[in-house]
Amino acid sequence: LIVSFFITILPVSVLAVLAMVLFAGISGCLHLDGLADSGDGLLSSRPRERALEIMRDSHTGAMGMIAVVFVLLGKYAALSSLAGSAFLAAIFLIPMAGRTAILLSMALLPYARTGNGLGKLFYSKDSRIVAALALVFCIIITAFVSIKYVLFVVAAILLPVVFFSFWCFRKLGGATGDTLGAVCELTELAVAVSIVIVSRVQ
Repeated sequence: LIVSFFITILPVSVLAVLAMVLFAGISGCLHLDGLADSGDGLLSSRPRERALEIMRDSHTGAMGMIAVVFVLLGKYAALSSLAGSAFLAAIFLIPMAGRTAILLSMALLPYARTGNGLGKLFYSKDSRIVAALALVFCIIITAFVSIKYVLFVVAAILLPVVFFSFWCFRKLGGATGDTLGAVCELTELAVAVSIVIVSRVQ
C-alpha cells in the first residue's frame, strides 16, 4: 500500500532512483562492490592468480567503475520506463531473481580461491539442491505476481548465470564472493529489461 501510494504521487524517474537505492541497501552495496571488483579482474588481461589479486584489492579501477556505471544506468533506464503494476512487479521480482542467480552460480562453479573468503561461507554440499529449490520458488512467486512474466524472467535469470559463470570458470577457475555479487547485479539488470519487454509487448 505504501509503495502504491508513492507510485501515484512521485514521477517515475524518482521512483526508479528510490528502487535502486532499495536494491543496493538490501545487500549493503556488497553486490555492487563485487561487480566493481569483478570488472577489474575479469576485464583485465592478467592471468588467473593476478586477476584474483586484483579483485581482492580494495581500490576500484577504471574497468570496475565502468561496469558499475553501465549496470546502474541500465537499471535506471529500465525502471524509469515502467509504470503501475509493472513497476510494482519489478521491485518485487528483481531482488529475488538476483539472489536466485547467486545460488545457481554457486551450484555451477567451485570456489576459485584456495583460502577462505566471504563467498566460501555460503558454499555447502547441498548447493545444487538449494539452487534448484530457489529456482522453483522463484518461478512460483513470479507466476503468482503474473503468469506473463514467467518465461521472460526465467530466461533473464538463466542466461546471465550460464554465460557469466562460463566466463568466470575460463578466467578464474570458479566463483568468488565478488563474482557472486556481480552475477546478482547482472541478473537484476536482465530481469528489469525483461519486465520492460513484457510490459511493451502485452
